[in-house]
Amino acid sequence: MTDLSRRTLLCGAAGLAAVSAGCLDEGSDPATGGNTGDGTETSGDDTDGDAGNETDGSDDGGESDESDAEDGDDESDGSAEGETDADQASLESTGFSHPNVPTEPDVELIDDADQASEWVEQRNLDETAEFVDETDFEEQVLVALEADAPNLCHTMSLEGLSFEDDELEVRAAVHDESTPDEACAQAETTVGQLVRVPTTELTVSATITDRDGRTRGISIASARDSESDTGIESDGGDE
Repeated sequence: MTDLSRRTLLCGAAGLAAVSAGCLDEGSDPATGGNTGDGTETSGDDTDGDAGNETDGSDDGGESDESDAEDGDDESDGSAEGETDADQASLESTGFSHPNVPTEPDVELIDDADQASEWVEQRNLDETAEFVDETDFEEQVLVALEADAPNLCHTMSLEGLSFEDDELEVRAAVHDESTPDEACAQAETTVGQLVRVPTTELTVSATITDRDGRTRGISIASARDSESDTGIESDGGDE
């Protein structure tokens, strides 16, 4: 073979190889993960993955909203229970003192305006006049508890108070409110508590602990002549 024929054959083979390489590059599909013309790789799964993640996020948000709604229902129930407790507070009271000394602890039921005015005047209780005037004796009555005290540092406090089915149970006690270094004016006096009760038909069971630690139980109903005294019961100690 001559030099000219060999050169012609080599040039033809090189041209065929170049054409084949070009066809292979053009046949690559980027959408199926093949090579792009600039040498980078792509994946067709990226778009589907993003769409799936967006759907999952939307579902989570819906479940969170339902959970929040259930929590709101629980808070509403708690509020209703609180209102019911507040409606049960129906008793009011005020403390007082005066110089008219009783011979023993006493309880009095005051069920009309004239009786109330007389009770206040006899004791000169200006500090309780407003409390008495605010009482509606068509729907309410007053219960007065009294006991004697040795000086002006003593008061009477309510130890227990219960009202149900037109029955009032009350416990009261005389206490020395002074501090060890406080000087108290020595004067026999009376201390007490006045309780307003929302009923006109009332039975009272009262227990009063006096200055010496003795207790007296007293029962009284709406009619004054129905009062019955259970006597003095000693607990064996002084306060």
